[in-house]
Amino acid sequence: MSNTELVMFNPTEIAVFGNKLLAAIVMHEAIKEEAEAALQQAAKQENFFDVEIAKALVHLHKDETIDLYKVYGEDKASSASLYRQILVSLGVLKRTITDNDTVEYAFTDPKLEAQYYFPSSMNDAKKESESEEEYKTRTTEYTRRRAQRNALNNRLARCCKAAIALIESGADASSLVYRENKDTGLVEVVLTKGPAEVVGTKGEVVIVTGNAAKAEGASLTPTFSGLAKVADNKHKAAPAAAKSGEGATRKDTDGKTNLANGEQDFLAMANTFLMMIKGREGVFTDTERTAMLNVYGEIKALGKPAK
Repeated sequence: MSNTELVMFNPTEIAVFGNKLLAAIVMHEAIKEEAEAALQQAAKQENFFDVEIAKALVHLHKDETIDLYKVYGEDKASSASLYRQILVSLGVLKRTITDNDTVEYAFTDPKLEAQYYFPSSMNDAKKESESEEEYKTRTTEYTRRRAQRNALNNRLARCCKAAIALIESGADASSLVYRENKDTGLVEVVLTKGPAEVVGTKGEVVIVTGNAAKAEGASLTPTFSGLAKVADNKHKAAPAAAKSGEGATRKDTDGKTNLANGEQDFLAMANTFLMMIKGREGVFTDTERTAMLNVYGEIKALGKPAK
């Protein structure tokens, strides 16, 4: 639907002014109604996007392809590395190592590259060969793409935290289901198992967007932001190293070790080491490579486990 034309009052055309004005008002109201409906539909789709991303993240974390706990790293580089790993795993980015042993990332879809890729050169100072209009177009596009990428990172952060909350509550990807509301006929997102802070006492809850009433017995709203808040409350202030990967359940032994605790500690350290290697994305110093080869040599010397 096109925009309405501005109807200007003209004393010489007063006999037709009223009809033109009211026709414009009718068209304006129709456009507004269509826009409001589109906004409502977009708000509903927010959940569906987050649901499918969260499902993928739960799978990737359990498959040890990514370490969701890097979202609580000590600096932005940790979370930025996580987001890149996610996009590589989902086929959005392609990762290559150059002859200089540096890692480069490129979008696999040119259309997405035009939305999310913002090289610093796009924000360079005005060049002598550029007109003022060309300069403004370039820098405006840089700002737009950067904002678009930041919005994507914010979504990924929310979904990473929600996925952590799901995993730690014993839920998995199958705990998020689509179900038709018999009263309204609308398809809703239902969380059939999850943290009590969101699900409450009834065991399941409809996940919504925006402001919503809390479920019975719940302390947080049934939203993805609520799920993320569950993870934040548990991990945001805690040292990141204490909760890397599946080793998050590791307990302090006060220096004492038995076979059970020793195995648990070893598995936690091995998993942390594995996640650390994946997180470095193929970039290591010569000393680090030597250390890893030493570990590899020891592992190789063990031979195959006895059957």
